[in-house]
Amino acid sequence: MITSKRFGGALPVQEGRYHLFVSPVCPWCRRVSIARRILGLEEAISISESTGKGKDGFLFEGEDGFDPILRVRTARELYRRQEDWEVGEATSVPALVDLSAPNTPIVANESADLLIDLATVWRPLHKEGAPDLYPEKEREKLAGLDEQIHQNVNSQFYPIAHREDEEQAQAAIEKICAYLHRVDPLLAQSTYLTGEQVRGSDIRLFTTLEGLASVVPFASTLRGAFADTPNVARYFRHLCAQDGWVSDLEAKVLHLN
Repeated sequence: MITSKRFGGALPVQEGRYHLFVSPVCPWCRRVSIARRILGLEEAISISESTGKGKDGFLFEGEDGFDPILRVRTARELYRRQEDWEVGEATSVPALVDLSAPNTPIVANESADLLIDLATVWRPLHKEGAPDLYPEKEREKLAGLDEQIHQNVNSQFYPIAHREDEEQAQAAIEKICAYLHRVDPLLAQSTYLTGEQVRGSDIRLFTTLEGLASVVPFASTLRGAFADTPNVARYFRHLCAQDGWVSDLEAKVLHLN
């Protein structure tokens, strides 16, 4: 079974050592991609972005049909290379591989941990002026906020996006809308969820809202929710306009304008 490791412990921070596999349509991937961009880690951590999805998971096809770094075509092929991968185990992204180790193993594939680690342990490689997404004195508070966002927004994405059960999808929609109504008064008082400085919690909320904005028919429901929560709507538009928050590829595949 693949074990997702943490930086600062099992994994050393080293420029050029790691390569990240992501999909621009996945909100869990986008939280890591946004952190990589706004923290200035593009040169430190190289990246492959999925070109689509097939029966073997996300596709990573370069000009010749293979990912140019690891010469794989799909997420499943990437996982099959791993000694500790078991048949039937998920082949999820994001997936961070160690290019310096034999067989280029997947060393981390938990997006929440990667977001925090890029924001904290990778600080020596941040660009000048990079935001402090998880200040040490705020981490306990932010951990609680992250959990609220996960329960009320992040975890509700799949029932809506896949719509395998209409009752579950409707319940998920109602839960998200209720949470947006809860945070709307807070955002009337500040630019971001906890004040005037952006935090990792903002990334976690934004990427799911961004994904839901591209899901039909929820997009129209979200527009209605934004009409009822004008401060959330302003917050979302503000983040969309910030450098590094939406790449050209993400805007294209999510049909954002």
